[in-house]
Amino acid sequence: MKTLFIIIAVTSVLLASELEGNLSKETSDKLDKIGQAMEQTGLSEDYDEMLRFYTDDVLIMADFQEPIRGKKELKAPYKTENKIGLKYHSINGTPEKRWESNGLIYDYGSFGMIVSSKTDKKPDGYYGSYFQIWEPSGSSYKLKYVIWNLDHNPF
Repeated sequence: MKTLFIIIAVTSVLLASELEGNLSKETSDKLDKIGQAMEQTGLSEDYDEMLRFYTDDVLIMADFQEPIRGKKELKAPYKTENKIGLKYHSINGTPEKRWESNGLIYDYGSFGMIVSSKTDKKPDGYYGSYFQIWEPSGSSYKLKYVIWNLDHNPF
């Protein structure tokens, strides 16, 4: 159950940094802004707003749970997080590399976060790695695939 909340953190780790790859500075800056908006949305716990950052057919593959397919299915973990009173204290990440191929942007790096809940009031820290694929959407981008794993066993 604890792993459900990591979806927000993993998909919001795009912070400004210099990265290797063939992306233009303009595109990289755009992804940084999207990542910062996702981080703020995650910290504000506005889960309905968070869904706007994903394609309708998003696929999320996370540690310790079944794949999540599509925005409709993604709403369930967000509702669960709301019920258990999940509180994000900190979300951050470091992209290591981004590149573009066949109109999609590929992105991988590491993340960290601190969270608590109604039943687990003491904040816990989590960290791991992610791989994401972004799809163009108008003049912006949305997440199409997200794969992440923890670099430790939380249980």
